[in-house]
Amino acid sequence: MQRFLAGLIATTLLASAPIHAQQVPAPLKDCRALLKSARGDIERTPQTEIEDLEDGCRFTQIGFALDTHVTADIDEMIIRSPDLLAVWPTGDVFEAADLTLNGFSVLPGYKTNLRLVYDTDPEALTANIERLHFDAGPLGAFTVSARFSQFDNTDLGSPLLENQGGIIHSLDISLHDSGLGALLLLSLQPITGLPSEDDVIAMSTIIRAWPERRLSTVSAESLVRFLTAIPDLIGDWTFSFESQTGLAIKDLAAANFAQFAGRLPKDSIISATAAKR
Repeated sequence: MQRFLAGLIATTLLASAPIHAQQVPAPLKDCRALLKSARGDIERTPQTEIEDLEDGCRFTQIGFALDTHVTADIDEMIIRSPDLLAVWPTGDVFEAADLTLNGFSVLPGYKTNLRLVYDTDPEALTANIERLHFDAGPLGAFTVSARFSQFDNTDLGSPLLENQGGIIHSLDISLHDSGLGALLLLSLQPITGLPSEDDVIAMSTIIRAWPERRLSTVSAESLVRFLTAIPDLIGDWTFSFESQTGLAIKDLAAANFAQFAGRLPKDSIISATAAKR
């Protein structure tokens, strides 16, 4: 359970290592048994309802352990995955899954909804995030989809980007922001920091110098407007990246934007739209 939900994005990119037959636990009987086995990660309440689905489970009014000291309330959790009851007790990452969290109290004072749909192919070492959608109600929402190759399916890898294997071939992001962007960026500021005015000028110069075959002038100016607006991202923004060659995930951890830009494959196609203000 921890390996599937704690690293929500990282674990979608990797399938689990094979387990020898003698080590495979018996499949769970039903969703009630699954909830019992997940005690410590998912906490039952007096209002909890359990429903067995054809390919998954549905739980209502549960508590979800974010860490050893913090539990978030969830109105509804639905998880669907092939052989869910057999895979769950092994602790393996699901090769494919559809996860819904409704009424998830992760932001103080707000109920949020999350939907994650992904699939992997352990033999081909590919993965697809069909849809990652986070809806924070009046604060806004964002959606991500992506396609990857060259994953080591026998290793979950390091949580650090610079140590993560894999190639990004497509990435699509859309943001509808009514305050969500500032909240997320400011919460990450102690870890990642925010770009300074000089940083924005330097990045904007690089983006505007990219060839037309990589991105149009309109898309370049949309990216510049995004950088200039941080952390006030009120409005609608989109970003799209495509490359047959692909960009290594570890290159996202480049020391600076100039280094990152130098690692973009030559066949990269980027498009972006900016909020109208």
